[in-house]
Amino acid sequence: MKPPVRTAASRGLVMVLPERWLRSLPRVRVPTDYQLRVLQEGEEGVYEALLRTTVSAEEDGVLEWTLRHALPGGIFLMIHRPTGVPAATAAALHNPGHGGIYFPFGGALANVRVLPEHKNRGLTYACLLSALARLHQAGYRHVHVEVEEGRCASTRRFLMMGFVPYLGVPGAEGRWKKFCKALDWPFSPEKWPGSAPAPRSP
Repeated sequence: MKPPVRTAASRGLVMVLPERWLRSLPRVRVPTDYQLRVLQEGEEGVYEALLRTTVSAEEDGVLEWTLRHALPGGIFLMIHRPTGVPAATAAALHNPGHGGIYFPFGGALANVRVLPEHKNRGLTYACLLSALARLHQAGYRHVHVEVEEGRCASTRRFLMMGFVPYLGVPGAEGRWKKFCKALDWPFSPEKWPGSAPAPRSP
């Protein structure tokens, strides 16, 4: 099955996590009144309902794509205990390829979502760390995630976790330069993977 169709204009930017960060993940902390657990068989409808509150209409194939590529025990849900409502999620996927890029032994983070009324409580961060730990446990060495320009808060979170922009895609360096300005983050293409080598002096 092919991934959900994205046009070139709508395709996000790619970030990668250096392996050293994957080996030294912080401890997962779950806020009071929440439970962190993996998606169980038969809960696909619950998961789809959560995704549909946060995923745009053109990504209708995202549920089936995720279920086909998720690691066993790789889809994490943060449940609000008083209501039983899934409030946040993140998934660990087997996905060594991304838009023509090949990441050897590569996995991906996907569907990092949180309901608006549950934001700013560390829920997605806990789900993210759990998904990264699952990828590391499964032996993955390279992890990437796609981010959307304009989503400054989530992208800044990835940067603070140790993710770095990947520049090995046509046009990525220019887009990251503009995005870093919006993020108020240093633009350092010489330190990021996929950048063109600096010209050698004669």
